[in-house]
Amino acid sequence: MTDLIDRPAVVLRIGKKWHPEMDLDEVYDTVRGWWLIGPKREQCEYAIAVARGTVRGVYQIHSWRPRQEGDRDWQDDLPGKPRWGFDGAPAPDLLHLVGSDVSHLFTKGAANPVTYLNC
Repeated sequence: MTDLIDRPAVVLRIGKKWHPEMDLDEVYDTVRGWWLIGPKREQCEYAIAVARGTVRGVYQIHSWRPRQEGDRDWQDDLPGKPRWGFDGAPAPDLLHLVGSDVSHLFTKGAANPVTYLNC
């Protein structure tokens, strides 16, 4: 995968939230938030949604923002440690990545849903 994209990206595993009937807009609504993710997020130009080891969507990141009152499950964040979400749009130039097997990016049993590429 890293040889397929040469831009800074974050791979976000959406796991059980994904189902086969989802379209790219539904995948975007799922992957855009909310993540325990550090400041390295600011280097990322793209977000790659992955479920079951396969790319389900690729989105250009326009900006990041912390979860706040009114957002889904905002009350679950620890004080001073918000989860983050991004605003973006589908990346048509990277649409060819959808369906790619990227299971090699994750070691068996790894729990962290966030992986950085080219950052």
